[in-house]
Amino acid sequence: MREITLDCRRLQERTAAHAYLQETLDFPPYYGRNLDALADCLSELHDVRLTVLHPEAVPAGYGHKILQVLMEAGEENPHLQVDVLLELADTEKDE
Repeated sequence: MREITLDCRRLQERTAAHAYLQETLDFPPYYGRNLDALADCLSELHDVRLTVLHPEAVPAGYGHKILQVLMEAGEENPHLQVDVLLELADTEKDE
């Protein structure tokens, strides 16, 4: 299984976010750089575990839509595992 890590801090701006997704997920050159194209390309991934880091850093609006597409793809594509990792609050680390 191929392991891929996505850092949500890189999803701040729409154009840069799609460029990052295309490069990191090794999407083909014809990737349309929009939400529908993202969903289509995620549906074609096989034997991939996608770890999503820093989801709290995703900006409201379009960033949340990207995160939603990633999570839905993990539910719909049996060959794609999507794990969203949340950071523990500092108070929980001290206990």
